[in-house]
Amino acid sequence: MEELVLIDKKPVEEGFPLRALFFGEGVFETFRCRGGLPVFIDRHISRLKRGAEALHIPYPGDGVVEEYITHALGQSGLRDAYFKLCLLSRGRGTFSLLPEGCSLAAVVRPYSDSGDSYRVKVSAIRRHSTSPLCGIKSLNYLDSIIARREARADGCDEAVFLNEKGFVAEGTASNVFWISGDELLTPSVECGLLPGVMRSVVLEVGREIGMEVREGEFGVEQALRAEAVFLTNSSIAMASVREFEGWEFDAHHSAFAALRDAVLKKLGWV
Repeated sequence: MEELVLIDKKPVEEGFPLRALFFGEGVFETFRCRGGLPVFIDRHISRLKRGAEALHIPYPGDGVVEEYITHALGQSGLRDAYFKLCLLSRGRGTFSLLPEGCSLAAVVRPYSDSGDSYRVKVSAIRRHSTSPLCGIKSLNYLDSIIARREARADGCDEAVFLNEKGFVAEGTASNVFWISGDELLTPSVECGLLPGVMRSVVLEVGREIGMEVREGEFGVEQALRAEAVFLTNSSIAMASVREFEGWEFDAHHSAFAALRDAVLKKLGWV
């Protein structure tokens, strides 16, 4: 017998994504499907592919992935859905260096608005800017889960990570932006963050409507001096921050509202 793997006393069949289960070896994408595939689905698929390549997970091909998303969405019958797509590493050799194949998995459920403004705190956990996992949307998500739980225990909705240098990096499931005058600011990729698809859209739209866009290394105090702070991801698009580290912000700031309207129009959500 080469290897026996049991779950609840039952042998695991060939092809089960054991490496994803035991090592968190896999990548995923989350997005909102409103009336069909997202406008920027190609960016999600490209990032899924890059993550698979970084982890040496065999990639089934863009066409296979898109067909899988379309099939799962059709099976759900939903017109406005939250969609999570996972590419799971599998292989019988649970202690080998490289995976032998992959499996696709999906979660599709009715989209529900999580609120248009958030209370946010800084997490005690740090992102390390040189970690190869910073640029991969991997299943290794425990830091974010712990930080989010701690934030919820303190009455907050989201936690923001600083990196090892003390600069703002990202939220547990979001990118962070703020507005100061006509400037739109956000941490640079070098700070150790996942460059979100919605992050790229917001940067593009900000430039299109004439804002001065700046990416860089910023401390928390620079965000706290801003006129408006907000979070982005591909499920919520843009959500304003009404309180950050005890500092209150205008959740309906005019510049934020104008930018959000332009982003939602580009996404086809209005």
